[in-house]
Amino acid sequence: MASDSAPVARDAPAAPPPAVPDTARHHTVRVTSVRRGHPAPHSLDPLPGGGPPPPGHWLRRSRPRPRPETVLGWSLAAIALALGVLLCALALAALVGVASLAGGPWRSVGEQVGGVVARSGQAAAAAGQAALDIFDPRHPPRDPLRLDTEFDALAVVPVGDALGASGESRLQLAAIAKRGDARDDATAQYAVVRRELLTPQPRRVLGVPLGEDRGQHEHYLYKGQSYRLGGHYYKVNWVSVDRQQVAVARYRTADGTLGPLAFEYD
Repeated sequence: MASDSAPVARDAPAAPPPAVPDTARHHTVRVTSVRRGHPAPHSLDPLPGGGPPPPGHWLRRSRPRPRPETVLGWSLAAIALALGVLLCALALAALVGVASLAGGPWRSVGEQVGGVVARSGQAAAAAGQAALDIFDPRHPPRDPLRLDTEFDALAVVPVGDALGASGESRLQLAAIAKRGDARDDATAQYAVVRRELLTPQPRRVLGVPLGEDRGQHEHYLYKGQSYRLGGHYYKVNWVSVDRQQVAVARYRTADGTLGPLAFEYD
């Protein structure tokens, strides 16, 4: 080999590649504006261990949790509001009740409310009683009954017959008449009853006998009137001018209120 030959150049080491920023560990966030004393709307701290944040990371961390004192304040406010509404309702009910008792424009409202409450209670009681009656088929009637006076005899007496007798007196149906100025049917017709003694009594004036006293006297009986003969009580059931008859019922017992008696004889 010739000595003047040029030396062979060795391969030079390759230049290092340009530095590439590690986006896996650092990222840049642009903050536009943050007020003093207020936290930023999104956390700027990178995640532990680096790396890009998962989707929705900022949204989850941006929701502030309510403070205990805030929750307590709202709870107390709601309770106070409920108590206020309840007190207003009670005050209005009391006002309606007082006004209905004292009269005035609220009286009709109070009466209507009371009527609705009463009807509701009656309906509930009737429904409960109906349910119980299913198991007791022998139950008495639940509807109101019209109870009449108890009688043990009923006689239809024509004009001219005896109406009854006691130990001393006898009653005879003398006539049946009709009034033209009657206000109703019950007072339009009446019976004329003649009373006389079974045994005439001698009549004396200053010790001088002047015939006999037959004790004749007329009475007038209308429908519904009662009278007594001896130990029995009677009531006029109906009077008919067309039939020229009167119906007389005898009370089973004298207990109770019979009303004023038209007459009574022993």
